[in-house]
Amino acid sequence: MNYLVKRIGLLLYGFVSIVESVANTLLYVSHLDAIRKPFDLALPFYFWYVNKFLKGSYIANLKDKHG
Repeated sequence: MNYLVKRIGLLLYGFVSIVESVANTLLYVSHLDAIRKPFDLALPFYFWYVNKFLKGSYIANLKDKHG
């Protein structure tokens, strides 16, 4: 299960990174980066995902093993 969650998380991280890169490239080309700062979506999203799912399953496993 952890393997599957990690794989899905990495796929989502990759997809969000690509979208972020395209959006930032469009900002730089159009010179709108002077008005709006660049997007930074991938890392916060990935860390939220890892914390929610992997830590949740880790705590559930601890409860199962140790009561």
